[in-house]
Amino acid sequence: METRADMTHYYIHIKQDSVSIGSFNSRNYMSPPFRTYKQGNFNEKEIAGFLIGEDDQTILFYVHCWLGNIGFYNEGVLKKLDLLDGIDKTISIVWESTGPRYLRNWEQARLQGQRIAGLFEYLLRFSTNSKNILLCHSMGHAVFLGLNEGLKVSRNYFNLIVFAGADLPSDIFDKDLHYLSAAADSIVVYTHQRDYILKVSSRLHKQKRLGLVQSGELQNFAEAQNIMIVDVTQWPGNRAISPSNHIYFKEHDGVRADLINRIKNSTN
Repeated sequence: METRADMTHYYIHIKQDSVSIGSFNSRNYMSPPFRTYKQGNFNEKEIAGFLIGEDDQTILFYVHCWLGNIGFYNEGVLKKLDLLDGIDKTISIVWESTGPRYLRNWEQARLQGQRIAGLFEYLLRFSTNSKNILLCHSMGHAVFLGLNEGLKVSRNYFNLIVFAGADLPSDIFDKDLHYLSAAADSIVVYTHQRDYILKVSSRLHKQKRLGLVQSGELQNFAEAQNIMIVDVTQWPGNRAISPSNHIYFKEHDGVRADLINRIKNSTN
């Protein structure tokens, strides 16, 4: 994989009974872990020293979709993240699906996030020189619900939060994420009215998903001024690559350009 000289990719791999910390090598496979820790027995300072360090940097925390840990898909994502000007390193939250059953995976995803919620919070506040960006995709939002349980209500952690193809209830900012706006300078929710994966998810959950809301709908359930809906339905480009209209965060050049602009504005 061709990577920028200044871009490095790390991972936190959540397993059944342990968590491995490491980096991706040049072919985008996981290198042997730096350390593997039993669940609940983390050396947070050691992990933060390896993943974060003390440099003045912008870090993108990336939480992938269902089956997003599959090698070829993950390789494609990291190649696209390499194109994000303004990012110095990525830290992927690598979680494991539990088989083909969608609803079971969605429920288990949140539990996997809970396993490292305390570690995640520690990493976000470890270095005062770092700028933190969060990017969640699809079912990765369920993982973030678990990660979110470790965040402190009154603390600001993120320069920017980006939700893409958000597989969350459309009223989530009134419920589980009711105080998230205080944790970030700005929150962007990319949506697509013809996201066919989320249409299926809406039927399975019997509730409209956040990634399908239209501009202006947030007024119904969130008063925060720093949460923005960006509807990309009519943005031209790349439907042939993504007929599901669900992976636009990495395949759509216009979305990527918009994301780069928001990253730069949030970290300057």
